[in-house]
Amino acid sequence: MLIKIPEHKTGNTWGGIPSISFVRKGIPINLTGATIKMQVRLSADSPSVLELSNLNGGIIITNAPNGQIRIPPKLINIPVGNYKYEIKIHLSNGENKTFVEGTWSITEEITKWQTIQ
Repeated sequence: MLIKIPEHKTGNTWGGIPSISFVRKGIPINLTGATIKMQVRLSADSPSVLELSNLNGGIIITNAPNGQIRIPPKLINIPVGNYKYEIKIHLSNGENKTFVEGTWSITEEITKWQTIQ
C-alpha cells in the first residue's frame, strides 16, 4: 500500500496519520502481539533519520483484532531532503511484511525562533 505523506517543513509538528487499516484479501490482519516499525531514510543504504514503533510510542495500535493503527502528531526535526519510508510489521506468528511505503519530502524552515527579538 502506498501512502503519500504531504510535504512537511522541518522543525514543525507533523499531524501524523489518524488511521491505517491493514487487511489481506479483505480480512483484517490481527495485530495482537505484533511489532510495528516505521523508518525514514534518504535511501535503503543510508542511516535512519526517524524511527517510530509501537514499542517507543510513535505508533499506536488502536484496534489489534481489526488491524488498525494510528501515528500521533510529532515534532519532525530532520534534515531537509526527499526521503523514503516503510511501515513493516512483525506478526506474532513470525511473519514479517512491509505493508506501507512511500516518499516524504522535508523542506526548509524559514522562520527561526532563536532570531526573533
